[in-house]
Parts: sequence; C-alpha cells; structure tokens
Amino acid sequence: MQTFKQLSFEVLGSEPTCVRIPIGNRGTINAIRIKQLSGDAVAATVNLYSSQAACAAAEDDVMISDGTLLSDPDLYKICPTITIEAGKLYEVYDKRYDYINTDSTTLNPARAIYLLIEPEGEGPQTWGITITYRVALTP
Repeated sequence: MQTFKQLSFEVLGSEPTCVRIPIGNRGTINAIRIKQLSGDAVAATVNLYSSQAACAAAEDDVMISDGTLLSDPDLYKICPTITIEAGKLYEVYDKRYDYINTDSTTLNPARAIYLLIEPEGEGPQTWGITITYRVALTP
C-alpha cells in the first residue's frame, strides 16, 4: 500500500538541522518533494538518512552504541544528496529508494528516517517535505 507523508519544519539560515520524519521502519520511497515555505528564498542541500546517528555525524564524529566511531554518514544515505535552488520546488518521481532504519531492532523498530538540511541565508525559514512511500512488512 502506498502512503503519503507531509511535514513542515523550522530552521535557521546557515544552521544544519536534523529533522525526524515519522515513517515506517523499512520501505521504499517513490517520490520526494521539498520546498521553502517562508523566509527569504535561499538554496539548500538535503540528505535523507536511515539513522539518527548518521545525521549527527554529518556535523561531527559521534560514538554509536557498540563503541565504534561513525565517521562517514554517507554509509547511511537513502538517496543521493538533494540540491534545492533558491525559490524552487525540488521534486523527483518514479524512484525506488529502499531503506531500513538502522536504529531499529526486531523487537523495537524505529519508525523514522532523518532529514539533514543545510540552508543558506540567515534568519528563520520554514520548509516543507512530502514523501510518497511503501512500507515493507517486517520479517
């Protein structure tokens, strides 16, 4: 069954911000749309990750639970880096970006992915994202 998730979030210009997107713990993303909704029009880069630790590691190296150093968030990317032009809607359709939340366990599935946005400019900004996806059944 295809599902639709829509979310808006606030950021400050030039401040990398991690946003939790509630979604099934595993599935396939078929479409992504991202747009700035308020503030001076600015460009931004966005990455979608399967782990909250990867989102944090994009700014600094962090320790994960088994004591190993997570130093490359690219290992947890769900799709290629998204570049958004100032004042433009970013949209991609008919894709197949499979993901499994790597913070999950079989008994405790983490039902989220993480968006790291790095906007240009200054001051408060509101952004919106829409994701169309299919949830996979947990084995």
